[in-house]
Amino acid sequence: MTPDEFRSLWEGTVPSSVVDMLLAAWSAAVGQPAYITTAVADILGTAPRTFRQWAVDHATAFTEGS
Repeated sequence: MTPDEFRSLWEGTVPSSVVDMLLAAWSAAVGQPAYITTAVADILGTAPRTFRQWAVDHATAFTEGS
């Protein structure tokens, strides 16, 4: 999504200053590695699951009644 597409998507939904702030933060983060913490493991006392494992574990929640 381009900055112009993002701006068009949010136009009239949130103040333009918020859109400007989000675009500035997005721009500053381009090319930067993700900030990774150990918070989940520290809080839960176990390693976090991957999204793939979470999806497998919860697949029935999205397919029951379909």
